[in-house]
Amino acid sequence: MAGIFKKFGDLYGNLWNSQIATAESADAKMRSWAQCLSGVEPKEIAEALKHLPNMPPSAPQFRASCKQNAPSTAAHKPFTKELPKPPPNIYKGKAAISAIKHILRKNTKEDPEYVPPERVAADEFAFGRGHEYEERKAKGFTP
Repeated sequence: MAGIFKKFGDLYGNLWNSQIATAESADAKMRSWAQCLSGVEPKEIAEALKHLPNMPPSAPQFRASCKQNAPSTAAHKPFTKELPKPPPNIYKGKAAISAIKHILRKNTKEDPEYVPPERVAADEFAFGRGHEYEERKAKGFTP
């Protein structure tokens, strides 16, 4: 508070000093100002001291000036806590489970795309590709 009062004395001269003529009145005024400015950040006070009016302000006027000149955008405020985690994507999870089930069922009768090997062989022979089927079967490339 003494720093603020000194700044006011330098800037306002006798207008300010006449309000605190005695040491007792200066102490009382400092206590009332300290009470009024409780909760005001030092950065806010420093910013308000850059924009002082032509006449000495009262404690409530100076507090309002502190709050008015304070940076008000979120960019100037520190984050108080972490951002919440995004919810899990249920559709990606369902797709992954479906893919795993498909792999596990592959070449079994539960798979809707399952074709028994006998049917594959019959189709290959019916379309004249029996010899190709036999070659693939010998190499282990058939279902």
